[in-house]
Amino acid sequence: MARTVKCKYCNKKILNTEAFKQEVSVGSKTQNWYFCNKEEARQYRIDLDTWKTIMFALDVLAKDKIAHSSKAKKMNDILNQGYTKTDIYCCLVEMVNDIYLESKMKYDIETPYQKLCYLSAVIENNIARIHKDNTRANMEQQYTPTVEVFKEQTKVKNNRRKTLRDKINEKLQDNNKE
Repeated sequence: MARTVKCKYCNKKILNTEAFKQEVSVGSKTQNWYFCNKEEARQYRIDLDTWKTIMFALDVLAKDKIAHSSKAKKMNDILNQGYTKTDIYCCLVEMVNDIYLESKMKYDIETPYQKLCYLSAVIENNIARIHKDNTRANMEQQYTPTVEVFKEQTKVKNNRRKTLRDKINEKLQDNNKE
């Protein structure tokens, strides 16, 4: 007996017999995610991984654990301006050195929320320029994170957070050598 389900990507109602079903393990349970087709499932996974990477990068750049609701609100404000998650990710990648150097010079930023406000202001001020500089096709090819990259970052997040900082420090050292 077919029942109607909602596509996780486009929110379109479809029959579960016609939908592309993907089983996802959440904790000890498994959930069924339904999509219109396999391409939408792939695109949803990329968007989800991009979002998790952005949230992880904000914690690393702030050098502190920031409440997820605050991060989501600030990033959704930027998304509501017409930018995509990939645009935000591109901006973070382009501005990582500047954000890191400027945050070292700012001693008056103490609380995690102040750090988040500073980071979101940097993103808002630079995202339009970076969006113009890069063509849409170029950004999709260059900065779309893959599932494997995110799996590595989640391992880093749990126990070895310093490895991402080491990557940032290496970039800083490369800039100092030049």
